[in-house]
Amino acid sequence: MKIDILAKVLASSKRVKILLIIDQYGPLRYSELMEKLGIKNSGELNYHLSFLKEAGMVTLDTESGQRRYTLTVLGEKTVDFLKELGSILISRELGLHIIDEWGIAYSYDAHKLVNILKKEFGLTSKQAGKILKDLDTLLLDLNLTFYRKNEINQIILAVLLKNKLIDNFINNAMIGLKSKELDGLLEHAIFYDEFADLLSQNLLLTFNVSKKLPSSIRTLLQSGIFYISHIQKWPFGFEEVVLDALPLTRDMDYLLDVHNFILSIKKLSHFIYLRNFNKAIYQVFKNYGGSKVLDLNKFILKSLKMVFFLRKNINYDQFAIEMTIDDSLEEDKILEFTTTILEQMIAFKKVSNPPIILNIKSLNSLKLIETTL
Repeated sequence: MKIDILAKVLASSKRVKILLIIDQYGPLRYSELMEKLGIKNSGELNYHLSFLKEAGMVTLDTESGQRRYTLTVLGEKTVDFLKELGSILISRELGLHIIDEWGIAYSYDAHKLVNILKKEFGLTSKQAGKILKDLDTLLLDLNLTFYRKNEINQIILAVLLKNKLIDNFINNAMIGLKSKELDGLLEHAIFYDEFADLLSQNLLLTFNVSKKLPSSIRTLLQSGIFYISHIQKWPFGFEEVVLDALPLTRDMDYLLDVHNFILSIKKLSHFIYLRNFNKAIYQVFKNYGGSKVLDLNKFILKSLKMVFFLRKNINYDQFAIEMTIDDSLEEDKILEFTTTILEQMIAFKKVSNPPIILNIKSLNSLKLIETTL
């Protein structure tokens, strides 16, 4: 091949794009090439294709029954070469600049970016080279002149995901707010300190849920068994844990499950609330066969004694039980059950009862048990 032909092929950005597009999408029909290149004049595309065919970089494949343009071996090697030099082409021909967090623009530097990919994103030299090639191709296709540093980071993450480097993607995922979300916080905050508090709460909430919570606690939170107040303060030890008792009643060893769960989070929390206590105990009562098998008063008494024992055994003063009072209490059985629990807890007033939290969702149901209260 004559050197002057190769030089003419690479002298045109349109011909370079033809090679890169076929490499990215595979064999393409004539109409598909025109669409992806944004060329409306067929004569212009024919002009560029003739150079590429003469140089032996592109050929017309008719074996599949359709006329598709594909890369030859030389074309593939040329694309590899172009990707190696992609950073230089972008920085020199497009004048690409990266704007740092202070607003200062720097020329795109492939060598610095490779170091960033290795040090900040944890890539090997081989991985960094592959990601850099894909990144350059994408930036060349976008054809923008300025990118902010955080925008480049987002693009890098997208390329990591495309290359199935999942661990690197997860470890470097951006935890922050969208620009429009920041605008929203600014609109509602009057003072800087107020805005800073809102911003830190949003950031720490997302970060703690995804990163800082122990995996066992995260699983319980996702399953709906736990609710943790002030998750944004989790690393500083100010959180409260609400343990929903209802999901634990799927098994017969309800109180044992509660005991084990509380032991598992005892050192991680300052306050623990056992939620839906009355409904959970009622569900266990039904699971055992209800009043046909068990005496209601004896069952509740036994359950309360176990709760008192639980509190004493774990030596944990910051432990409370919640009684949910809603429309379901209008059903005779649950109403009777809840009333009996309250009566027996009042009878145990000399014992160190855990505090009772009444979660009132229905005034009608509250009126039905107000005589007990």
